[in-house]
Amino acid sequence: MFDVPHRRFDLTGRRPKVEEIMANFYALIPKTLITPKVRIIEALFMNPIYIIIAISWFSVFAAAQSKSISQEDYESAHRYALSETNGRFPFVHTFTSEIFENEKMIASSTHVTERQGEGLERQTFTNTENGKTTRSYQLRTGFGDNVYCSTDGKVWTGPQKYECPRSIRIYRPRTPISVEYSLTEKTVAGKKVKEYRKFEVYGGDGKGAEFDEEIALIDADGLFISTIHTMGNVQSKQIKTRLTNAWNLGAKFSPITVPKNLRSTPKAPTKPTTMTITTN
Repeated sequence: MFDVPHRRFDLTGRRPKVEEIMANFYALIPKTLITPKVRIIEALFMNPIYIIIAISWFSVFAAAQSKSISQEDYESAHRYALSETNGRFPFVHTFTSEIFENEKMIASSTHVTERQGEGLERQTFTNTENGKTTRSYQLRTGFGDNVYCSTDGKVWTGPQKYECPRSIRIYRPRTPISVEYSLTEKTVAGKKVKEYRKFEVYGGDGKGAEFDEEIALIDADGLFISTIHTMGNVQSKQIKTRLTNAWNLGAKFSPITVPKNLRSTPKAPTKPTTMTITTN
């Protein structure tokens, strides 16, 4: 054991006691600054439970600090992730849309796309509204007139050139009154990831300001893990719309081929594609 001003080192490898740590801590502080508040800190650190909590809190805080970034940094990361992720075949992409009213979900839809390669994909569309759930299916076995449609996943019509009829919701862009971009580096499931966030505020239409938040989780290779797009009211924090995307790279699924159970394509679709345009 040897002494250095204000510090004590033990070459034997013995772990110092909490009392010794606090003694060395006080040695660094002028006596005039040792107040009751400092004594409270000592009381807390004398309890091992509080030590564990403090270390855990510091680790999380140090590993996940957010910093402001530019619009170009944000959009550049998105562009790269979108082009690279959607080119890593095979993969499964899941898109979910949820619509809320007075904190209650009134409609939802889930689109699951199995992508085997360029122009090779299998899609399942599930929509729930007014307590009723409907499903439809689409196969694309190549570019051109290679689209097949089904309402049960068993009997198919096609081939045809255009997308199968379904309901589509389009979100019309608005001009925000403020925009913030930030980046948080964190560890998820033992892997380092980057969380990109865009937060926009809109003036509203007399019902109060509204927010539009996009959060993208991107892995160390710059590829998308997931995105969450949430829209709602700033004051009440009530969510109106939530859109999520998730990618499962390297997923395994049955090969995408021309369906065997085919019937003649009807001259006109029995249920045309419908589009809903919203500013939410």
